[in-house]
Amino acid sequence: MKLQLNTIKTNLKNYQDYLNQLNNILMPEDNLPFFNKFETRTKNKFIEQINVDLGYLIPGQNLFSELINTIRGLVEIEQAEIDRSLEKTIAIFGVSLGVGGIAASTFSGYVERPLINSNQSPLTIFTHPGIFAFLLSVTITLVMGLSTAKYLRCRRNKLPKN
Repeated sequence: MKLQLNTIKTNLKNYQDYLNQLNNILMPEDNLPFFNKFETRTKNKFIEQINVDLGYLIPGQNLFSELINTIRGLVEIEQAEIDRSLEKTIAIFGVSLGVGGIAASTFSGYVERPLINSNQSPLTIFTHPGIFAFLLSVTITLVMGLSTAKYLRCRRNKLPKN
């Protein structure tokens, strides 16, 4: 709308300049009032109408800008929460897998006998040191993961809310 207003004002100024040049050339008996009527009508009708329309549209434009800024803020808050959740998940997996890996490498040094002897029953396979070390490292991994998750949740709840 402002662009249209500027265009009309520029064209009206050019029209006034050419109208002045035409009036300088005209003879006294030549009377062309319709040229002046066009200028007056343009000033009164079009420019005033655009100014009124701008008066109605600019507050709405400001409201849309505020709405867009509000939505942008909400999206940034949501993204921060997602990033925080991802960071927490990575911390839980990192701690639990690290401790589980240390436990597995610690217990693997004690495995010296073969997995199955021909005279063993299949149920005694769980008592084999290798299987036992694996199950123990998985258990330690799960316990450390749950402990880390509980610690992070407890720490988050103790932080003051802004």
